[in-house]
Amino acid sequence: MDGPNQEQHHFFHLRSKGLDEYAAAGPNKHLKKAGGKAVQNYIRKRAVKVGKYIIRTSATVRQTAEVFGISKSTVHKDVSERLPRINKELAEEVSKVMLKNKAERHIRGGEATRQKYMARSQNQNSNLDAIK
Repeated sequence: MDGPNQEQHHFFHLRSKGLDEYAAAGPNKHLKKAGGKAVQNYIRKRAVKVGKYIIRTSATVRQTAEVFGISKSTVHKDVSERLPRINKELAEEVSKVMLKNKAERHIRGGEATRQKYMARSQNQNSNLDAIK
C-alpha cells in the first residue's frame, strides 16, 4: 500500500486509536534541508510527532511503529537520525526513554515467555480434563 492511500490509512489509524494530535493531515511535498539531505516536510513532522509520542507514552519502538503504521526501522531512523537534526533537545529526551526501554527489554521478554508457557500449560491441563 503506497502513495496517498497509505498516508490516508495512517491518518485514520491514528485517529481510531485516539491519537489525533499525532495524525498529520497528509504529506507536504515541499522539501527542506536537514543535515545536507533533502527531507520532505511531512517526514520532518512525523519524526517530531514520533518523538513526542515516545516521550509522552514511554512506548517502545515496536509499539510506536504499530501506532503510526510505519516500520520499526523508520521509527528508529526518525528518532536517531532525523530528530537530532530537527530538534536536539527533543531527541535527547527520546534517547533517554529509548535507553530505559532497552534496559527493561529483558524483563518484558521474560514476562512474555512466562505468559506463553502458562497459557500452554493451561491448554494442556484443559485437554487432560476433557479426556477424563
